[in-house]
Amino acid sequence: KKIVETLDNMFLILCQFFFLTFVVLGSFTYIYEKIRPLLQRRAAIPLSQEPGQELNTVRDIQQTQQVEASARQYLIDQQKKEEQLNRMREDFRNYQQSQYGTPHHLQEDDKQPRTQLEIDRMIREEQDRAFALSLEQDRKRELSAIEQKNQLEKKLREESRLRESRLQNRLKKADIFSQDRLLSINDPIVIHFRLPNGNRISQTFEKSHSIQMLVDFVDSNLTSGTLLEIEKFKIMSQFPKREYTTEPSMSLSEAQLTSKTLLFVESI
Repeated sequence: KKIVETLDNMFLILCQFFFLTFVVLGSFTYIYEKIRPLLQRRAAIPLSQEPGQELNTVRDIQQTQQVEASARQYLIDQQKKEEQLNRMREDFRNYQQSQYGTPHHLQEDDKQPRTQLEIDRMIREEQDRAFALSLEQDRKRELSAIEQKNQLEKKLREESRLRESRLQNRLKKADIFSQDRLLSINDPIVIHFRLPNGNRISQTFEKSHSIQMLVDFVDSNLTSGTLLEIEKFKIMSQFPKREYTTEPSMSLSEAQLTSKTLLFVESI
């Protein structure tokens, strides 16, 4: 009787174990099906992608695809031209065979008749020369198209490298203006800026800081979207109208900048 009770208990424990296992696996499967689209979208985005590079990467891919499509269409057109030339050669050969005279441009001496085999040979030689010349011209055009494609790809790679370098330099500058480093500022003034895209930013400076500090701060904020494409810019005031980037060593007090000053950033 004890053995039977023990076996019954073991059977119940096994049933409970399998039931819990089934429930846990079912839960994990349901959760995975819910988050799988998110994981797939996340996997499609490069981990090293920086802000502002997504638009540039899509544009580079579209330009490369357009060049490849143009090259493929050019090769298709050249193949059609070659087929048309072959048909013209065949038609011309048939025409000459149907006639029993020598073409005028092949006659060296009307008093020296030629056999039909000689006439056909001369026609083939002239056709082969014309065909070889056409192939050489097509080859040069294909090489030119490939060279243009390579130059465009090289240009896109160089632009991408410059954007990446520009972004890294601006992120390093942004670290200088972190909040932790503003606690020791004495005699502060708050300068406001209006960026080319219409956004406004502001930063606290010391009156002894130079104009170059303003330039570095603005540069550290040009890290996304169309702002990243700006390579050079100038900082100006409207009233009075004055450009400050021409005097980077001048201090803010010498430039008579106050906390009420609004400066405008314009792309060069």
